Amino acid sequence: MLFFDLFLSSNATPITKFEQLPNELILTCLTYLNFYKIYEIFYCLNQRFNQLIPYETKICLDLYSIPSRQFLTFCFQLKQFIITSQNYPLSILTDDKHKLNLILEDDLFTETFSKLKSLTLSEMDSDTIYSMIFKYQTKLYKSLERLTLRDWVKEGYFGLGSSRAGKKHY
Repeated sequence: MLFFDLFLSSNATPITKFEQLPNELILTCLTYLNFYKIYEIFYCLNQRFNQLIPYETKICLDLYSIPSRQFLTFCFQLKQFIITSQNYPLSILTDDKHKLNLILEDDLFTETFSKLKSLTLSEMDSDTIYSMIFKYQTKLYKSLERLTLRDWVKEGYFGLGSSRAGKKHY
């Protein structure tokens, strides 16, 4: 409330565009979006965002949000983005083992995802999880700090629809 009182009492011009917000507020707003959306919407928009996003944004990939037909293109763009900014993915959230296998097994992405800190998985069997962490070239066991396994509630079960149910942290 104090901010609005100060704003109203000063002769400052009102902020009418998102781009006019200070960097701190923009970064706060960006925390509510997944990295794919941030990249698609704001990267290459202007010089300010091109500087702000690579160095100030934490890369948390939600593989659910990336359309299958754009997945490989985005992965190549992400690799270039990471090489340029040296800002490595901190976490990945997925239930699609094929997308995850693609980025963890492919030599092209080995270095990019070898520094992964957090991995959240749904509907994965133990052999797949073991392979992802210990057998792939990315050697996730060296960098992974948090592994979250989520169970899905089937549609109609307890009236919850298809929302996520329990989760276990290891």
